[in-house]
Amino acid sequence: MKITKKRQEWLDHIRRCEKSALSMSAYAKRHALNLPQFYQIKSVLNKSGVLDQKPIVNSKQPSGFTKIKVEPAVRQDLVSSSCEITLPGGLIFRFDQNTPIERVRDITATLSVFFKVVVVFG
Repeated sequence: MKITKKRQEWLDHIRRCEKSALSMSAYAKRHALNLPQFYQIKSVLNKSGVLDQKPIVNSKQPSGFTKIKVEPAVRQDLVSSSCEITLPGGLIFRFDQNTPIERVRDITATLSVFFKVVVVFG
Protein backbone atom coordinates (compact mmCIF):
# COMPACT_ATOMS: atom_id res chain seq x y z
CA MET A 1 0.00 0.00 0.00
CA LYS A 2 1.28 3.39 -0.96
CA ILE A 3 1.45 5.76 1.97
CA THR A 4 0.01 9.11 0.99
CA LYS A 5 0.79 12.26 2.93
CA LYS A 6 -2.65 12.12 4.58
CA ARG A 7 -2.25 8.45 5.56
CA GLN A 8 1.21 9.22 6.93
CA GLU A 9 -0.37 11.91 9.12
CA TRP A 10 -2.90 9.36 10.39
CA LEU A 11 -0.14 6.82 10.90
CA ASP A 12 1.81 9.36 12.96
CA HIS A 13 -1.29 9.99 15.09
CA ILE A 14 -1.81 6.25 15.59
CA ARG A 15 1.77 5.75 16.71
CA ARG A 16 1.67 8.76 19.03
CA CYS A 17 -1.60 7.48 20.46
CA GLU A 18 -0.06 4.04 21.07
CA LYS A 19 2.88 5.64 22.89
CA SER A 20 0.61 7.79 25.04
CA ALA A 21 -1.36 6.61 28.03
CA LEU A 22 -4.57 7.73 26.33
CA SER A 23 -7.32 5.67 24.80
CA MET A 24 -8.00 6.25 21.11
CA SER A 25 -11.14 8.15 22.09
CA ALA A 26 -9.29 10.45 24.51
CA TYR A 27 -6.44 10.97 22.04
CA ALA A 28 -8.88 11.81 19.21
CA LYS A 29 -10.73 14.27 21.43
CA ARG A 30 -7.50 15.94 22.57
CA HIS A 31 -6.29 16.32 18.97
CA ALA A 32 -9.71 17.16 17.46
CA LEU A 33 -9.73 14.04 15.28
CA ASN A 34 -12.81 12.32 13.88
CA LEU A 35 -12.99 9.20 16.07
CA PRO A 36 -14.82 6.89 13.59
CA GLN A 37 -12.34 7.91 10.90
CA PHE A 38 -9.46 7.35 13.31
CA TYR A 39 -10.64 3.77 13.96
CA GLN A 40 -11.31 3.20 10.25
CA ILE A 41 -7.89 4.34 9.07
CA LYS A 42 -6.22 2.30 11.82
CA SER A 43 -8.10 -0.76 10.62
CA VAL A 44 -7.15 -0.11 6.98
CA LEU A 45 -3.49 0.44 7.86
CA ASN A 46 -3.50 -2.63 10.08
CA LYS A 47 -5.04 -4.88 7.40
CA SER A 48 -2.56 -3.62 4.83
CA GLY A 49 0.37 -4.47 7.12
CA VAL A 50 1.54 -0.88 7.47
CA LEU A 51 1.09 -0.89 11.25
CA ASP A 52 3.31 -3.96 11.54
CA GLN A 53 6.21 -1.83 10.35
CA LYS A 54 7.63 -0.30 13.49
CA PRO A 55 9.24 3.11 13.25
CA ILE A 56 13.00 3.28 13.49
CA VAL A 57 13.89 4.37 16.99
CA ASN A 58 17.17 6.04 17.80
CA SER A 59 18.36 4.16 20.89
CA LYS A 60 20.48 7.12 21.92
CA GLN A 61 17.43 9.28 22.48
CA PRO A 62 16.18 9.42 26.06
CA SER A 63 13.20 7.15 26.62
CA GLY A 64 11.27 9.67 28.69
CA PHE A 65 11.52 7.43 31.75
CA THR A 66 13.44 8.39 34.84
CA LYS A 67 14.91 5.80 37.15
CA ILE A 68 13.79 6.33 40.73
CA LYS A 69 14.37 4.52 43.99
CA VAL A 70 11.44 4.12 46.35
CA GLU A 71 12.33 4.10 50.01
CA PRO A 72 10.02 2.38 52.50
CA ALA A 73 8.01 4.74 54.66
CA VAL A 74 8.50 2.57 57.76
CA ARG A 75 11.52 0.86 59.21
CA GLN A 76 11.74 -2.67 57.89
CA ASP A 77 13.63 -3.98 60.90
CA LEU A 78 10.81 -3.32 63.39
CA VAL A 79 7.24 -4.60 63.69
CA SER A 80 5.08 -2.00 61.90
CA SER A 81 2.19 -2.26 64.37
CA SER A 82 1.49 -4.11 67.58
CA CYS A 83 0.48 -7.74 67.17
CA GLU A 84 -0.04 -10.83 69.25
CA ILE A 85 0.04 -14.59 68.88
CA THR A 86 -2.35 -16.62 71.03
CA LEU A 87 -1.58 -20.31 71.45
CA PRO A 88 -3.91 -23.11 72.47
CA GLY A 89 -4.05 -23.08 76.26
CA GLY A 90 -4.08 -19.29 76.41
CA LEU A 91 -0.37 -18.44 76.15
CA ILE A 92 -0.07 -15.04 74.46
CA PHE A 93 2.96 -13.48 72.81
CA ARG A 94 2.60 -9.70 72.38
CA PHE A 95 4.85 -7.57 70.18
CA ASP A 96 4.81 -3.79 70.12
CA GLN A 97 6.09 -1.44 67.43
CA ASN A 98 9.61 -1.44 68.86
CA THR A 99 10.08 -5.21 68.58
CA PRO A 100 12.78 -6.18 66.07
CA ILE A 101 11.22 -8.16 63.24
CA GLU A 102 13.99 -10.77 63.52
CA ARG A 103 12.84 -11.56 67.08
CA VAL A 104 9.29 -12.12 65.83
CA ARG A 105 10.62 -14.36 63.04
CA ASP A 106 12.70 -16.40 65.49
CA ILE A 107 9.77 -16.90 67.86
CA THR A 108 7.35 -17.87 65.10
CA ALA A 109 9.91 -20.27 63.62
CA THR A 110 10.28 -21.96 67.01
CA LEU A 111 6.49 -22.09 67.48
CA SER A 112 6.02 -23.64 64.06
CA VAL A 113 8.00 -26.69 65.23
CA PHE A 114 5.31 -27.43 67.84
CA PHE A 115 2.17 -25.89 66.31
CA LYS A 116 0.69 -25.56 62.86
CA VAL A 117 1.59 -21.91 62.24
CA VAL A 118 1.38 -19.95 59.03
CA VAL A 119 3.20 -16.63 59.14
CA VAL A 120 3.63 -14.20 56.26
CA PHE A 121 6.15 -11.39 56.47
CA GLY A 122 5.88 -8.66 53.85
